[in-house]
Amino acid sequence: AVQAASDYDTYVMAHAHNLAGIKRLIAAGVMSIEHASILDKQTVREMKRKGVWASPGVFACQMAQTGAPDYFNALQKAKFAEFGKGCMAAYQLLADEGVNVAFGSDMLGPPQSQALQVKEFAARTLFYTPAQILAQATSGNANLVGMSNTRNPYQDGALGVIRVGAYADLLLIDGNPLEDLTILEDPEENLLLIMKNVIVHKNTL
Repeated sequence: AVQAASDYDTYVMAHAHNLAGIKRLIAAGVMSIEHASILDKQTVREMKRKGVWASPGVFACQMAQTGAPDYFNALQKAKFAEFGKGCMAAYQLLADEGVNVAFGSDMLGPPQSQALQVKEFAARTLFYTPAQILAQATSGNANLVGMSNTRNPYQDGALGVIRVGAYADLLLIDGNPLEDLTILEDPEENLLLIMKNVIVHKNTL
């Protein structure tokens, strides 16, 4: 799969929680690992050396340590508990070793779960500064998408930056997220302007 993706001028992203699987993915040439919940220092350093990205879900990890949502079935609850045992230590290693980290939440499923996606911003302050987290969600994710080269769907300009010729994707926030990332947890109230590729989808100015 990795070779076929390379032939197609792109890369492979894979979903993995356990250490053995993550090691196998790194050895195979996978360039982005979703979750990466159980890690050791040697593996994290190999990720750093090879430029492998991780997309941790810190808020999901916090949830796993306090108990699974009620709508999980018994098997999901057991897996969630296993995930919760090592994820915080793994995410600390990612931060300590400076591995490229993408922004995602893993809060999928029913609407009540998706509504918690914004909790990921503040959750990451356990390991990163607000400025680092905002960069992960903007220019960082853009850099990861850019690794798909000619398969990158954003070919008409730069992505994740504010400059002439870039995609005009802008959020205007009422407040300073560099001081308090929790303001992003109430987008209805605190996002005054939402622009995607020049098209304004919300404007309460």
